[in-house]
Amino acid sequence: MENQPTSPKIDFAIDEDLNTALVITCGNCAAVTKIPSDELTTEGNILCSGCHYEFQITADDITMIKKYLDDAKKLQ
Repeated sequence: MENQPTSPKIDFAIDEDLNTALVITCGNCAAVTKIPSDELTTEGNILCSGCHYEFQITADDITMIKKYLDDAKKLQ
């Protein structure tokens, strides 16, 4: 039986140039994976930058996250 990591922490970031990103802190190795919103895609998987664990994020989740990040950028 494969060990499942604890739930990852999902956060969002907006820098001074109004670039937005999805930020995931792995529950397994605590590595931080930062994905700029323009690189988020519903094609493929999101892997931890440390242990390469495949985060269970659906295409619908990615679509909602991209919309949230786009809306946040407009509010800045």
